[in-house]
Amino acid sequence: MTGTVCRFVWRLLVVSYAAVFILLAVLPIQAQSTATTEALQMQSMHLLTANTGWVAGKNHLLRTTDTGQHWTEITPPGKGTGSIQSVFFLDTLRGWVVSSSSETKNQSAGSLIVSSTSNGGLTWTSRTAVPEEEGSTAISIDFVDARNGWIVLRLPSSSNFSRGALLATSDGGVTWNSLPQPPISDAIRFISPSTGWIAGGVAGDQLYVTRDGGYHWQQQSLPPDASGEKASAQTYQLPVFNNSRDGALAVISSKAGESVIVVYNTHDGGMTWSIRRTLPVGEDTSKAVVSVVNADTLFVAPANRIGLTAVAQGEQSVHEQFFSRLLPSEAVTRLDFKNDHQGWALVAGGTCDNWKSQCRQESKLFATSDGGQTTTDITPSVASTSTSSVVTPDAVANSTGKGFDKCSAGTVSQMQAWWTNTPWSYANIYMGGSNRGCSQPTLTSGWVSSIFAQGWQLIPTWVGPQAPGSSCTSCGLMSSNTTTAAQQGTSEANSAASAASALGLNAPTVIYYDMERYDPTSSAAAQAFVNAWVVRLHQLGDKAGVYGSGANAASDWATIANPPDAVWIANWNGSTSVYGLSGLPDSYWVNHQRIHQYEGGHNETWGGVTFNIDSDSADGPVADN
Repeated sequence: MTGTVCRFVWRLLVVSYAAVFILLAVLPIQAQSTATTEALQMQSMHLLTANTGWVAGKNHLLRTTDTGQHWTEITPPGKGTGSIQSVFFLDTLRGWVVSSSSETKNQSAGSLIVSSTSNGGLTWTSRTAVPEEEGSTAISIDFVDARNGWIVLRLPSSSNFSRGALLATSDGGVTWNSLPQPPISDAIRFISPSTGWIAGGVAGDQLYVTRDGGYHWQQQSLPPDASGEKASAQTYQLPVFNNSRDGALAVISSKAGESVIVVYNTHDGGMTWSIRRTLPVGEDTSKAVVSVVNADTLFVAPANRIGLTAVAQGEQSVHEQFFSRLLPSEAVTRLDFKNDHQGWALVAGGTCDNWKSQCRQESKLFATSDGGQTTTDITPSVASTSTSSVVTPDAVANSTGKGFDKCSAGTVSQMQAWWTNTPWSYANIYMGGSNRGCSQPTLTSGWVSSIFAQGWQLIPTWVGPQAPGSSCTSCGLMSSNTTTAAQQGTSEANSAASAASALGLNAPTVIYYDMERYDPTSSAAAQAFVNAWVVRLHQLGDKAGVYGSGANAASDWATIANPPDAVWIANWNGSTSVYGLSGLPDSYWVNHQRIHQYEGGHNETWGGVTFNIDSDSADGPVADN
C-alpha cells in the first residue's frame, strides 16, 4: 500500500510540473495575441495573383496568400534599416525593398538600403546602395527578371520640379550603377532589359520611353483622339504589357469641362499606339484613379464618386455602390486589378481630433471578387507602437506653423476641404517665371481672396532662370556674367512683384525665388542675381526670400551685401525643426527667417481631396491677408 501511494504522489507531481511548464510556455503567446493593434497606415500595395499580394507602410511590409483574410509580417530586418520607401515583387517569391538608412538619416551623406528575397519574404539579404546626392527618396523600383532592375531617386527640389537620379543593376541588386539623369523622377516600368517607360512630371503630363536600358529617353508620342480637340490637360499612366509586344496605356484627358479616359493599345512593344476606346468620367478632373489589366479590361474610380466604371472584356458597366462604404473625408488613392473580377482598392483620409492639431492620415484596403460590385474590408493590423502618425503644428513666433507646397494650386472648394480638415495653415503658390512647371488655371486674384477668407496664409514663389550650374538640366539659365546676372535679378524682381500685385498681393508682402541646387562654379553669378533680387524687392516695398539648398545659402546668399530676408531650405530629413539643416549653420537667419521643406512629394487625403505635396514647417515670413 505504501509503495502504491508513493507512486501515485510521484505521478501527481510529474503531471503538476508538466501542467505548469505548459502554462508557462503558453503565456507569452497569449500575451502577444492580446497586444494592442492598430490599422496599418498603408502607402503602397500590389495584388500579385488572385490570392497573393502585399501592402507596405513606412515601417511594415505585410503579405497575404488568402486574399487578405490573414496577413504575415515580412518586413526586412536589420539594424540601421529605416523607413520603407519603395517595394517591388517580380512574382510571389522574388522581391526587393528600398529603405532609408536610419544610421545616416541626419548626416551629410545619406544612403539607401536595398533588401532582396527569393522566398516571399521569409528571409532577406540587405545591401547599401549609395545615391549620387544626399537626401534622395526612392520613388520607384522595378525589375524585369532576377538580375536587371532600376531605382528612380527623387532629389530634393521644390514641387515645381521633378528632378531625380536613376540607378541600375544587372546582378540582382548586389551592385548599382548611376545612369544619366532621367527627364523626370517618377514611376518606371520596364518590359525588357532595354525597353522601359517613365511617366509623370510635376503636372503628370509627361511620358518617356527608353530603348537602351535608361541611358537615353525620348518623349512618347500618341495619336490624338477622334474629336481632334486639343486637351486642356493630360495625365499619363504607365503602360501595362501582357507580353513583350502587346500592351495598353491609359491617359486621362480633360477638355471642354469634361474628362475622358483614352485607352491606347500596341502590338509592337510600344513602337506605335492606336486608340482602343474612350471612357467619359464626368467633370473636368485629372484625379481619376485607373487600373488597367489590358486594352479591354480596366477600372476607373473618378473623383466625383459617381461609381466605379468597369470595362470587363470590352463590356462597360458602372457600380454606383462602390463608394458607399467610403466616408466623405476619404478618397480612393489606388486601384490594382489582377483580372476582370479580382482587385484591391486603397482608400485614404485624414482626421483631426482638435482644430488643426492631433491630425493623422488613415488608410483602408478593400478587396473585390466580382469586378467592384461588392467589396470587403481587408485592412491589415499591426502591433501598435509608442510612436504614431499624429501631426501637430509647432507653436512658432510668426504663427506660420506647418504648411505644404504643390505644383498646381487646388480649387477653392478643395482648399476649403483642406483648411477644415488638415493641420496645415499655409500653402505655396507658383505665381510665374520662365521655369514654372505647372499651369495655374485656378490662380487668380479671386482665388487668393477666397483662400485668405478661408484662413490660409501663402508663400508666393517665383521660378525664373536658374544658376548656370543648376541641378535642373532642362531649365532656362541666368547669365554667367555677373553684370548681366544682376540685371536679370532686378528684372525678375519686377516681374514677380507685378504678378503678386495682379493676384492682390500688394506690397508689403514677401516673395520667394525658387533657386534649385547648383554647383560652386555658379557662385558668382548666383550671388549677383540674388543680391539684385533682394535690392529691387526692397525698393518695391517687399521682403525677399529664396528657396533652395542649405549649402548654397550658407556659402553664397549669406555673404552678399544684401542677403535674403528669409530662406526656405529643401532638406528632406523628416524633422520639422527649422534648425539642424544640412549645410546651413544654425547661426544664419535666426530671427524668424526660416522655412524648412522636410518631406518630399507624397500623397495625402483630407476631406476627401487628395493632393501630392511637399511638407514644410516654418519660423519665417509668409503672405497674409
